Amino acid sequence: MARRPGCTCTHFLVLLPCIRVRTSPIFDSGGNDERTVIIPALRHTSLKELNLGIVFGVITSGIIVFARFVSPYLHLLPDCTFHTVTGIPCPTCGSTRSIVELSNGRLLDALGYNPLFTLFAVGLVCWGILSVVLLPFRVKLVLEFSVIEARVIRCACLFLFIMNWFFLIHARI
Repeated sequence: MARRPGCTCTHFLVLLPCIRVRTSPIFDSGGNDERTVIIPALRHTSLKELNLGIVFGVITSGIIVFARFVSPYLHLLPDCTFHTVTGIPCPTCGSTRSIVELSNGRLLDALGYNPLFTLFAVGLVCWGILSVVLLPFRVKLVLEFSVIEARVIRCACLFLFIMNWFFLIHARI
């Protein structure tokens, strides 16, 4: 595979499987430009590049903190139109209550309202924290997937989305 422009050096962090990690010749004694390992890549970056981990982490954290202060007024929000019309919960039903529970520090209760959304929100906050920790080192998390790996991940996400919806319907959220 061709080397991606701007990718000069890689540090490692154990998080996800099936990620291509690019290494510099300094760290690769075999002379290979790329190898497949079971960890994501971190690459050096300039401070001018937009770090989406920080952006999404700050936005998600802000929403969770905001929910802490507006939770007494959530009854003023309109009911879910999809749920009102069909009688079954929509795939995002319980997300607001999940955020409120997260803002109160009750992770298990949040998982009970909408598990997929809760895990997604917690993941975004963790991504933001990791990005802030790596910021002084000018290193950014970069996930690179092959076409087949990306297709498998999309299918897995669709499957999780459908399973989450079945959970919401079964739990009568």
